[in-house]
Amino acid sequence: MQFSTVNPANDQVLKKYLFHSDSERHEMLARLQASYQEWTNSQICERQKFLLILSELLLKYKEALAQQISLEMGKALVESYAEVEKSASAVKYYANHAEELLFPDFVSKQGDITNASQGQVKAETQTQIQLASSGIILAIMPWNFPLWQLIRCAIPSFLLGNVVLLKHSEITAGVAELIVSLMNEAYDKLGGKGKLIENLRWTHSQTETLISDRRIKAVSFTGSLRGGSQVAALAGKYLKKSVMELGGSDPYLVLSDADLDQATELCANSRLLNAGQSCVAAKRFFVHESLYSDFLHLMKIKFEKMRIGDPLSLETQMGPLAHLRFKEQLLLQVKELKGKCFYQRSEFSSSGAFFSPRVFEMETQSELWIEELFGPVACVWKFREESEALAQANNTIFGLGAAVFSQDLNRAKKIASQLECGMVAINDMVKSDVRLPFGGIKDSGYGRELSKQGLQEFANIKTIG
Repeated sequence: MQFSTVNPANDQVLKKYLFHSDSERHEMLARLQASYQEWTNSQICERQKFLLILSELLLKYKEALAQQISLEMGKALVESYAEVEKSASAVKYYANHAEELLFPDFVSKQGDITNASQGQVKAETQTQIQLASSGIILAIMPWNFPLWQLIRCAIPSFLLGNVVLLKHSEITAGVAELIVSLMNEAYDKLGGKGKLIENLRWTHSQTETLISDRRIKAVSFTGSLRGGSQVAALAGKYLKKSVMELGGSDPYLVLSDADLDQATELCANSRLLNAGQSCVAAKRFFVHESLYSDFLHLMKIKFEKMRIGDPLSLETQMGPLAHLRFKEQLLLQVKELKGKCFYQRSEFSSSGAFFSPRVFEMETQSELWIEELFGPVACVWKFREESEALAQANNTIFGLGAAVFSQDLNRAKKIASQLECGMVAINDMVKSDVRLPFGGIKDSGYGRELSKQGLQEFANIKTIG
């Protein structure tokens, strides 16, 4: 069986790939298991060196990585450069903070009464709680941030002493090949034997054969709600720890005292980032009635200014969607929206997977409460009372990110504390930060990535003493 990668800007086939066979899968797992035995016994300083080498390689090959990302999934080249730079920075962060992130916790306790030369005394002991490795982590990764998503999963795993089996999206198969080769090149430069990561091309229908393998100790999945529920069910069936980073229908609340210019700038940027194909992109906008009309017109202006075109041009700010089927799906969703189209762009080419950005005025609940619009479509509601906006914002199956805009920080924080999600930005757009835990609740998934909390997800939290 084979598949092809396609340039979404012009529908041209880039390269054909073969799926791996069952015997090749077994060979990969055997190699990873052998490498794990060495890597798990390495010193923290060795893992730090590996990460620093990898960070340098990412920057050295920034051009090749960015070009491959933009070719395969249509991201504007300036955004692809930013993805590579952010990834390199995160790798360096984990290297520079490895000792403090892995430093064990100590709990003092009173021991049993013992005999001593001068009578009976109580012995003071300390129990150590350390983060140890688990084994082979299966990483099922998406196409929308093909490098950054893998970095978020793999780097904390490597730091713990784990190794990774990667099953990447077929859309970005070339990116997967390139980043895996760089990770293993970094290990070679360190003097390691074997590989710390293998790139497996595997069909969705064969997922159970992967997760059921006893050599796989945990699963990290980023993708759709449907795919996540299937993978999570299999992980539960075979008693594997899992982290699910799924979809979102992120609400942005613009309160009556918001700085409107700042709010619309950030709302537009969040909605149009990566052509709207981000799990934490702003999806639903709730705007106070006193600002509603001005908000719509400012959003229209900002959408009109967006430079859309060839993703490989440095002048382009937004490229196409990642695949023609995503464009077709989004068009169907837009037709079913219970709202009025306030604005739609139409001056650029309709070829490939380019999608015209648009703004909708919404009056009633719609499919957005149970579906995610993965593209440059802004849906705006008017509200009078903050309680009304909160109720609508929380009335969704998702719970990933949200944002609140207000010049009164105490007011904004009070609203933020009542939003049902994993992350809330105040006077900013939601974005991942290596220092902060990233993840959601409800049907947006469970578990956390990044920060020390993300590091703990695939650790054996071991008590000694």
